[in-house]
Amino acid sequence: MKKWVKILIGILTTIVVLFIAAILAGYIVLRTQGWHIGTPREIQGTYQQKLPKNSPLGFGGVIKIRPYSTESASSGMPVIKASDMLWRKVGTDAYLVRGWGKASGMYQGGETRVVYYKYGNAIYAQSYKDYKVQMYSDPYYRTKKLVFKQ
Repeated sequence: MKKWVKILIGILTTIVVLFIAAILAGYIVLRTQGWHIGTPREIQGTYQQKLPKNSPLGFGGVIKIRPYSTESASSGMPVIKASDMLWRKVGTDAYLVRGWGKASGMYQGGETRVVYYKYGNAIYAQSYKDYKVQMYSDPYYRTKKLVFKQ
């Protein structure tokens, strides 16, 4: 083989090894910070909000939590689809789920951070910002109207 071919093979091998090492290093850092890829198995499913009959709001909001994505829809609003999900536990049966929303209608997309609190068959959804304000208080979620039943 010619000398330039050997050099090219050496360079390509080095690039591949460094690329794999970078991916593994990112995964290790992610795991040590308590983040997990996807969504927690405990909260996966489809949930719908209960509204009174003949409510002017239309149908109750729907949340679909899949292994690697979430969807949130409510009457008259665009569906918010998020993917590239990461999650970590932030309290008793409370999970912070972070992902990237795709632009749809009025929703411009970007990072989404939602805390889901599981209580029996119900799930309570709240933004992470509001969750921090309430000092990680689980009873706070039981009083909110953001109740979705499976």
